[in-house]
Amino acid sequence: MEPEYHGDPLRPSEGILVFQIPGWDVLEAIRASGFSDAAVCYLSNPQGGIVGKHYTGIFVFVCQK
Repeated sequence: MEPEYHGDPLRPSEGILVFQIPGWDVLEAIRASGFSDAAVCYLSNPQGGIVGKHYTGIFVFVCQK
């Protein structure tokens, strides 16, 4: 397949090479690697600086070993 690059704010002209595009099956992969639990949280907090020009928040993986 053709290489896929995502935006990189530090090197906008180059981008970042993507090796894997995870789906929701990433939680199963995390658990299979030895974590007892895994979840995804979406955080949005304009007062705390968790926003950007093109997005309203961030996804955070919360995992327990």
